[in-house]
Amino acid sequence: MKINKKISSAIFIFSIILNIYLIINQDIISGVCEKDISDKRHFEFAGKFIFNDTISNLLNSFVKEVDNDSCFFEMIVDKRNTKETYIHLMASMAFPYKALDNKQAMNNYLTKNRPLLYMPIDNKKGFFIYTGIERLVDLEAMNDDINFRTNKSSYFVRYWTIVLTDDKYLLYKNIYMDPFSVLNFDYRNQLKLKFK
Repeated sequence: MKINKKISSAIFIFSIILNIYLIINQDIISGVCEKDISDKRHFEFAGKFIFNDTISNLLNSFVKEVDNDSCFFEMIVDKRNTKETYIHLMASMAFPYKALDNKQAMNNYLTKNRPLLYMPIDNKKGFFIYTGIERLVDLEAMNDDINFRTNKSSYFVRYWTIVLTDDKYLLYKNIYMDPFSVLNFDYRNQLKLKFK
């Protein structure tokens, strides 16, 4: 009987100590959680940027060649080294993820792909721009001004790659190059157009 009373008393005292410990540390734990949330950093623009004249002309040419209001556009910037940058332009007939409406389609696309940048072309279409940073970010809010249609099957209409090397722009039409691939494309043997 005395042993049971001692065990009960010990458990009771232990539970009081544990409760006091948890109450004291609750403020510390919540303070750490608040600190973690407040320490998250948001992106800001370092300035207002526009594409240079050559890239702007190429983007306009690409959109004119596609000539389809149902397309959405993607640009992938793949800097290979200090001298070479590949810019992949893609136009697709439809949004790649199934959805009930355009808003849900946009939500699915932005949540899964996380493009950091979007450049409007007109009120119907624009370029989603990828730079390789997408795996490091989480989407917190969506741009409600982005529009695209979801009523057609998905396939690529056009695919261009621009290779910037030695201050020259080399354009390859409808030659697929895998973005961020470890293999380098032999652009010297495939020259289509030169821009100086």
